[in-house]
Amino acid sequence: MREGMLNLLPSLFSVYNDNECDETSHLMAKFLLENFDRLDTLTVNDLMETAFVSRSGVRRFCQSIGFGNFSEVRDAASEWAMFRQYYLSYSLLYSDVKLHLREDLSRVFSDIDRLMTPAVVQRLCSDLHESGHVVLLTSDSSSASLINFQRSMAMLKRLVQMVTESAPATHTVRNLTDHDLLLVVSASGSFAHAQREQIEASGAKKIFATASADDSLFDLYDQVLAIKPPVIRQSPKHVLYATYAMEYLFDQVQVAYARLFDPSLKEIDISW
Repeated sequence: MREGMLNLLPSLFSVYNDNECDETSHLMAKFLLENFDRLDTLTVNDLMETAFVSRSGVRRFCQSIGFGNFSEVRDAASEWAMFRQYYLSYSLLYSDVKLHLREDLSRVFSDIDRLMTPAVVQRLCSDLHESGHVVLLTSDSSSASLINFQRSMAMLKRLVQMVTESAPATHTVRNLTDHDLLLVVSASGSFAHAQREQIEASGAKKIFATASADDSLFDLYDQVLAIKPPVIRQSPKHVLYATYAMEYLFDQVQVAYARLFDPSLKEIDISW
């Protein structure tokens, strides 16, 4: 598998979302997503018949998403149980999800407020402002919650490149220098652990945002934003930290950056 690629499911969604419905790659991704729960029983012929492609076409598709052949794709069948646990377990944890979600989020946000002291925020914003190239390296599970951060920072004239497991751009990460900044976001720490080799190879200044208590991951970084209490991988609450917590944390960063480095904001009409 290509360096930087972690899981099959995000790669399939990337192809499914980014291609037209009648394109071969979209058809193959759609078929595999619809049949992910029985992935280990599928054959090359199933994919050939679905997308009207040759055996070599199936192999090229597999290679395009980071796998050597269809057998390697089929070996990823265990992801079905893993992602069902990740995406569905929290909603099944309580009988009254709305009530507990509000309470859990209140605790998460309080933890972040305690973490993001003025000194911590000032240091992070200064690094963002002074760095040449800023790269945000994150798992796909957290990337959706960070899109608004990326776009709002662009409105502040600070471009942030997002690199994810489905769009790994490993050369970009490895080629960063000490004038650049690498922001690594990994709620449970598993993504950061899987990407450790390329993170270590990067020459950039490194900042790590996480809810993991595994401090063996921390030694690579110049600054660690560790949200407490820690998240245990596969915990039903992990999804809260990967989505809501990271969005809230980086919203605070964006607001602080705007106030520090964009004096023209007072000209914006906020009446609407």
